[in-house]
Amino acid sequence: MISSSIVEIYLNLLDTELKSLDKYIHTSEWQNSSIIVEIHAYFYALKKKNQLENSNKEDLYRILYGKAPYNDSKLRFNLNRLTQAIKQWHLIEKAEENHPLTQKIWMDYLSEKKLKKNSNFQLKQPTAAAISSEYKYLDLYFRSQLSAAYILRYQKDYANQYKAILEIIESSQIFADLTFLRNYCSVINLSQIYRASDLEIPVERLEAIKHKYSQTDYLEFKLYISLLDMLLYREEQQYYDYKALLLKHIFEINDVEKVGFINYLINYTISKTNSGNQDFLKERFEIYQFLEAQNLFVLPGFVDYRTINNVILIALRMKEITWAERFLQRHIESIENEEKETCLHYNLARILFEQKQYKESLYHLLLVDFSEDVFYAPNSKMLLLKTYFEIREYESFISLTKSFKQLVKLNKVLSDLHKTAYINFILFAKKLFQASKNKKKLIALEISETKTLVEKQWLLEKANA
Repeated sequence: MISSSIVEIYLNLLDTELKSLDKYIHTSEWQNSSIIVEIHAYFYALKKKNQLENSNKEDLYRILYGKAPYNDSKLRFNLNRLTQAIKQWHLIEKAEENHPLTQKIWMDYLSEKKLKKNSNFQLKQPTAAAISSEYKYLDLYFRSQLSAAYILRYQKDYANQYKAILEIIESSQIFADLTFLRNYCSVINLSQIYRASDLEIPVERLEAIKHKYSQTDYLEFKLYISLLDMLLYREEQQYYDYKALLLKHIFEINDVEKVGFINYLINYTISKTNSGNQDFLKERFEIYQFLEAQNLFVLPGFVDYRTINNVILIALRMKEITWAERFLQRHIESIENEEKETCLHYNLARILFEQKQYKESLYHLLLVDFSEDVFYAPNSKMLLLKTYFEIREYESFISLTKSFKQLVKLNKVLSDLHKTAYINFILFAKKLFQASKNKKKLIALEISETKTLVEKQWLLEKANA
């Protein structure tokens, strides 16, 4: 594969973006450069066939220059020109969307050139729908700068000039406060995983922001303040307050932040179940039901194979098998091609297992590609072990307990906590498989008292059967 940033760009272009770029290359001034058109056509064709990994410098050079001796500098020069063309295309796309940063370039131009009529016209234009609250308030700041420049240059009223400068200060402070809140939420969330010893909570700054914005109409501030309370104090009441506020205003939030706000909500329920509060399994499923009923899973960037795996897991634990089937059928097409098949077969295997169609479940398990995700291998082995347990395949079951345990021990990605949870599952599954009815009661007590354990509910069901 061509080791170039240009390949990375094409790899990450969506189909709609690829189509737009293709149109731009063939209709802009770049259409006059046959070399750029041909290079783009080369990558375009490979992208459409999902074969960009087959890109090759020598092949591309022959397409461009026939039998001429290969010249790497010459090729790199033209690849850089194509990158420049892509930059121009992207900027034009953003300008057409009224992106605040492209609007800022235009506003600076109006101010520098002292274009009075155009500046006045620009200030009267309605603000475009912001792609995030950060850009919303950044645009407010940019507009305050243009407005102040206009007033200072064309108005002699000192009161208005004074007021215009204050508006710049205020709008910049609003933007700074929002940026602080957003990023501090991220820091607090990350600190649950990486506990930095030097993390100090700026209490005075937080309290000042809360006091300033709690009684205003700035919805974004109310949401981030409520979210921050939930992340800092971890109390259930803060969770329910945040949830109520978020779901009440869910359709007033831009799509990008909507996904982020929802994920914070879901992550809290995960942390509660991981700490042993099983009531939050139902809570989490109710959130999934709400999101599905409101068609929110179709938000850009929301659903990937991990999302589907997690949703199906919770639905099956709640015995909502039909709901899980419908969810999988509806959303599997949104997954990237290389991940789709494994995600589909893995979840079909789980659904069929819950329906006690064990042979059919085994068939789909055999089609799971373990290389797609580090958790597919242990989770598929676990499902396979449960299947052998249910159909009483003694030799296969015993053999798998050994190989499964070895797989977990040798896995270099799984944490020690995850390894312990899987090994404990293997241990209890083996005990139950060989135990008499009387011994199962004692094993059930052991299972209940073991904290680090996967599939605890299933093991308890087998112990109490």
